[in-house]
Amino acid sequence: MKITKKQFINSLKITTLSAISAMAFTPTPMEAKPQIEARLFMEEESLVASMPMSFYNMTLGLDLYESVSISGILESMPEPEKAPLKIEVKTEKKKKKASLAQTTAKKNRLSHARELLGKHYNHSVVKYGEKVKDIHDFIYQQVKTELSTQPKKQQRKVAQAIIKESRKYHFDPVFLVAFIENESSFNTNAVGTSGEIGLMQILPDTAEWISKKYNLPWKGAKSLKNPEVNIRIGTAYLDYLRAKFDSHSQLYIAAYNMGATNVHRALDKEVWPKDYPIRVMQRYIRMYSEMRDSSKRTTASDS
Repeated sequence: MKITKKQFINSLKITTLSAISAMAFTPTPMEAKPQIEARLFMEEESLVASMPMSFYNMTLGLDLYESVSISGILESMPEPEKAPLKIEVKTEKKKKKASLAQTTAKKNRLSHARELLGKHYNHSVVKYGEKVKDIHDFIYQQVKTELSTQPKKQQRKVAQAIIKESRKYHFDPVFLVAFIENESSFNTNAVGTSGEIGLMQILPDTAEWISKKYNLPWKGAKSLKNPEVNIRIGTAYLDYLRAKFDSHSQLYIAAYNMGATNVHRALDKEVWPKDYPIRVMQRYIRMYSEMRDSSKRTTASDS
């Protein structure tokens, strides 16, 4: 079994002190007593010592001189084995986890795009999104343009909130950008004619109700002027309407604007609300057109 330097030093120290103690209390002839010279210097984790010593051998009654070079012994001892580093393994796991999250987000984004466009998806520019592996850069750029007068930190927070909430509820983040643009033109302080507040133009009563239903923090109407809070609550409300109208995009988009009750009343009269959903979808399709055209320009300049 291997021992470390520290273990060896501690053992040597105990042995040396025991020998000195034994000689101090054992009556022996003056000429038989050994001369002991010892110097011990303790540092933080190592003992540096030089000890030419003579040990009295009680059994044989002889003087036995042994010169011990501790520094030489320490140099020859193996270094203690170090635990294997797990940094590379952890990094690899993080990469795999991030890649899986990205793949899942793309799958959900495309699924929502098909939900929004139905049979028109395959012939629309939105299908170009299948070629886009990570759409985050586009979202950041869109938000940066919309909030050009805001600090970069604010732009980053809004973009991150859109990406986070769209992942949480399996929305296409481009849809959320189009939706916010249609609702408030990205004016964080916007107040509607009926008292709607912020980016997603939410009524305080509706915000309070959906916050309780989704177990979200609610700190009053003023909190809706916080872009992150507004997006969090507004997206949760969209998710609620989506479930209520069985993922029929035209209906849940219309319900966000005119209320679920009014949508049901219109349907009872065999009227399908379309004005508001059309405006939102026009913006949505336009953004995908911009994404495709930007990609084509980049490819052309590279070649």
